[in-house]
Amino acid sequence: MTTILLALSLLAASPGPAAASATAGASVTGQATWYRYHPGQAAAGRALRLALGPRWRGKWVNVTANGRTIRVRLTDSMGKTSRLIDLDKASFAALAPPSVGVLRVVVSWGEPIRLPETDTAPRRTHGWWLLS
Repeated sequence: MTTILLALSLLAASPGPAAASATAGASVTGQATWYRYHPGQAAAGRALRLALGPRWRGKWVNVTANGRTIRVRLTDSMGKTSRLIDLDKASFAALAPPSVGVLRVVVSWGEPIRLPETDTAPRRTHGWWLLS
């Protein structure tokens, strides 16, 4: 328990993944793709931009697929309206092999970070945060 609280306090003190907060605990489900971009940064599709509101740019969001969750920052918009989010290749690879191409994901924001019931703290890798 002490380890988990310490990890949460360290994560909260980090300047990186501050929780985005358009609506507390909100989420959207859709398709993710990948493109060659800066690690840890992502492009928001129309549905995600509408869900987050006019100040979506710069927000940190959780992206969950296949039982794994990463945290990325929205820095760009994407032209394809059918996709929810475009992840950089390394972030996508943390969720599934890039050869899959398209992945069903849940993008969430404004909720507390839930750590697994182990002594493993979140790891920052290639600009994104691996939470589970």
